[in-house]
Amino acid sequence: MKKRLAANLQEMTPYNEVPANRWIRFVDTQLGVSYKEHRHRWGEFIYVFQGTLEIKVAGISYVVPPSYAIWLPPYTEHGSLNWGEMSHSVFYIEQQDCMHMPNNTCILMTTPLIRALLQHLRQNPPDFPLTEENRHLLLVLSEQLKHADVIDSYLPTTSHTALAELLDYLQAHPACTDSLAELADRVHMTEKTLTRYSQKELGMSLHEWKQRMKLMHAIKMLEQGCTVESIALSVGYSTPTAFINMFKKRMHYSPNQFRQLVQA
Repeated sequence: MKKRLAANLQEMTPYNEVPANRWIRFVDTQLGVSYKEHRHRWGEFIYVFQGTLEIKVAGISYVVPPSYAIWLPPYTEHGSLNWGEMSHSVFYIEQQDCMHMPNNTCILMTTPLIRALLQHLRQNPPDFPLTEENRHLLLVLSEQLKHADVIDSYLPTTSHTALAELLDYLQAHPACTDSLAELADRVHMTEKTLTRYSQKELGMSLHEWKQRMKLMHAIKMLEQGCTVESIALSVGYSTPTAFINMFKKRMHYSPNQFRQLVQA
């Protein structure tokens, strides 16, 4: 599907001017957008309100779903793309003010206070020169980022041929209920070998990867207006209650609360 969409991607020029030590901008796109690889002297905290962002750093693709963010330390060479409608913010922090941030690229799960600050700034985007109030809000946002939980990669990928083939199959069939033994047999492995490769290549169990993948499918369907009942069946849950419990555990919101959040 990505190959069919590639012809419609709009290539954008990287943003190269930051007027203050801390600066934020908000970006809404209706079509697929890509940025060629580039880097800046400042760090970037990129938060996704709606849609899914994919950023590539040193050959690794980081997938960022709504309510998550990615941190790019200063001088990190990166390119990005999204395949459709998306809304996100980019918070720029000058290098000397990044001491409290992670040293490596990572996915961040934001706190309720961070999300509230971002929503407020989104509704009242700052102009330059910054007012004292906006300068203070951006400083508070910067300080609060140290409390965001770090995740190495939300939905990691692999160059291992057999495992990559299996991940493609699971993404195409999110309701798949095959056992680990059945999945291992599909790629001609033993359960033990598949378990070992999953941990080595993905940094997590195959079960955890499947749960994250199901969550991303569910998020897309919520954005499309699908009912909770239909989403539960589409991602392999026999009852809406089981799906709702999983969603709340991982996103800290019920599916309908999350739908309202991304549509706000």
